[in-house]
Amino acid sequence: MADETITRDDTLNIAEELGRARLVALLFCEYGNMAAEGKANVLAVFDTIQAITLNDTTQISFYLFVRTANTEGPVYLRIFDPGGKIVIGLEFQADKPELLPGQPWCTQVLAPARLPVKVEGTYWAEVSYKGEVLGRAALYVLLPKMR
Repeated sequence: MADETITRDDTLNIAEELGRARLVALLFCEYGNMAAEGKANVLAVFDTIQAITLNDTTQISFYLFVRTANTEGPVYLRIFDPGGKIVIGLEFQADKPELLPGQPWCTQVLAPARLPVKVEGTYWAEVSYKGEVLGRAALYVLLPKMR
């Protein structure tokens, strides 16, 4: 194996990382629940979904799992249609628990969603905190083929 010159810093400032707000997970799934001890059970994670019918009121139902780190206060989730229009806007409250020194913490939300669908294509989910986008995930929606 050839030697490689490393041009980046291979150290991690743990204290800085523990204080930085970030998106840990953003998943689309068919079902989920929260166990008594705070563990999230998510089933059938996907990035593409098929609409069964298409009419003026077509909605696709699924669960959204969002986990953020170092966020205290309101966190926002928006879903954009393929044209860039917001079709879902949610807010959830992130509360900081009592922690031991240096202990990481995350807020997790598992919520049912009903996505209004008018067109086939890529829908984008975006999580933001204090005006900063923490991350995005794509969901591709397939429409039924017209006969």
